[in-house]
Amino acid sequence: HLMEALVLSGLAMGLVGNSRPASGAEHHLAHFWEVRALAEGKEHPLHGESVGTATVVSARLYSLMREFLPAGFEIPDEGLIARLLGRAGCAASPRDLGISRDVFHESLLHAMEIRDRYTILRLCDERGTLCALAEAVTGSFYG
Repeated sequence: HLMEALVLSGLAMGLVGNSRPASGAEHHLAHFWEVRALAEGKEHPLHGESVGTATVVSARLYSLMREFLPAGFEIPDEGLIARLLGRAGCAASPRDLGISRDVFHESLLHAMEIRDRYTILRLCDERGTLCALAEAVTGSFYG
């Protein structure tokens, strides 16, 4: 399944001519964390592990924004994603990656600025819910 998904996403990127089909909010969050760590001279998690963890975060945002999504939109299953990451020995929480609470909160507010793409973060921002959701989601991961 993983190989099929990788091949299909690679084909989609080749057809479109950029990474847009395979790069959403989860990649923007991961890049934000990586750039911040590099700017501060700190180690950062592997990109794939950051993307996996950020996929859990993105799934939570999709769930919280359910009412604004198109009819029939299938919301990613946050619990399933977290369980699969756990079975693979990967982190499912930004806290477990060593991302500080402040950096995580800031990433929710600003990761969409990494690239000009429409993601769940931009939808939250458009609907005026980004700040409140950033607070709620940060609290849910960091207590």
